[in-house]
Amino acid sequence: MRAALPVAFLFCLAACAPADVRARAAADDRRYGTTAFTWLVEHEPSAVVAWHVPVDAVRDLLPAGRIEAAIPTKVCAQAARSHALLLLVEPRTATQDRDEAENCGFALERDAGAIVVAPR
Repeated sequence: MRAALPVAFLFCLAACAPADVRARAAADDRRYGTTAFTWLVEHEPSAVVAWHVPVDAVRDLLPAGRIEAAIPTKVCAQAARSHALLLLVEPRTATQDRDEAENCGFALERDAGAIVVAPR
């Protein structure tokens, strides 16, 4: 019976948190000009490589996920090796990075501000 309390507590955290998490995702979407953060919350990937976005911004939305900062020269290989989705939040000047992300795998979500890719 002692183990049931922590399990129930964790279940409540998972069940009670979505409104707060969704509000943070919406705020991040507005801040970065994308809908990728809401997409991440809705799909809850287990691992993400974050490129051009602070790791903590993604970690706050996916506390159970494994979030890595991108190694810019090896971002596609890093995401593939880590079995992680690649999240590129695109600064307006990063068109070469967007091309690299699009060539990395299958785009699951994309808009003018970001792209989420499942690497090959």
